[in-house]
Amino acid sequence: MHADRSPHACVCDARLDTFLSRLDALSVFTNCLRANPLSVEEWRETSKATLRDVKWLDTQLEFLDIVADNINVKDSGEMHDLRNRFMHITGGPGTGKTEAIIHAAYRAAENGARVFILCPTGALVHAYKERLPPTDQIVVETLHAGFSIARKADSQTYAPPGRLRRYDLIFIDEASQISDAIYDCLTMGIQELPQRPFVVVGADFQQVAPIGAEEEQKVRTSLQVYGKIH
Repeated sequence: MHADRSPHACVCDARLDTFLSRLDALSVFTNCLRANPLSVEEWRETSKATLRDVKWLDTQLEFLDIVADNINVKDSGEMHDLRNRFMHITGGPGTGKTEAIIHAAYRAAENGARVFILCPTGALVHAYKERLPPTDQIVVETLHAGFSIARKADSQTYAPPGRLRRYDLIFIDEASQISDAIYDCLTMGIQELPQRPFVVVGADFQQVAPIGAEEEQKVRTSLQVYGKIH
């Protein structure tokens, strides 16, 4: 048996979690070398993320209100129309898009909603986990793990996982990095969900390495645009 050492070999989520746990252990160890070391309990408390105080723009406040309103929709007509269950937000680096998503997700979780945040890369997943306050109501995963999509995605044979039915609110960040095949699987999986979760898709098509023109057009034309974060 030979180990795969090709540049395309991927690191599974379990190994990434193990690596992050080792970093935590190293932090505890180095803390013990301080003149006035913290206890493990105190160190864990100081390591917990908290929401940042933000001075919101009007467009960002509108976004937060729209998300809050749509996780409480009870009208069957609005729930049936899938176009009413999508929102597309835009914003380049530094415009507050991620911060707004974090606050919207946490506010929804505090109101009892089950929230799913999906990212195209493990690095972005880790960034969200570092900034979200602890809660059992929010799950952050990669797109492939969350929707159980194989690396060679085939929308003709794809079957979305049943656990997606538990979520009331789904965020898909950095959609401009999603390939055509993956996007087809995502839309198929969302369309089949009976609970009709509210779905927020964030995409910046001006970034350095966007998806191709065909995929960009598909994302743009298939989303009902309610508001934007500039």
